[in-house]
Amino acid sequence: MIAGGMSAIAPLPMPTGWWVIGRTPEKVFSPMRDPAFLVAVGDEIRFEAIDAATFATLAARAETGEPVARVEAKR
Repeated sequence: MIAGGMSAIAPLPMPTGWWVIGRTPEKVFSPMRDPAFLVAVGDEIRFEAIDAATFATLAARAETGEPVARVEAKR
């Protein structure tokens, strides 16, 4: 989401008044995962454009609890 020169990643859809500029099939928050949040303060995040079919495939895998985000080594 983006508003007033700031951006935010929300763990689930919600009304905010911010402009939604994209979404991810990954579960950003999962109470069954340790740690429950996929990212922490200070982490760098890079999003990649994917087509609808790829999104659907990744979303189905994420629903089963499988992590679908690619984690890269910190620089």
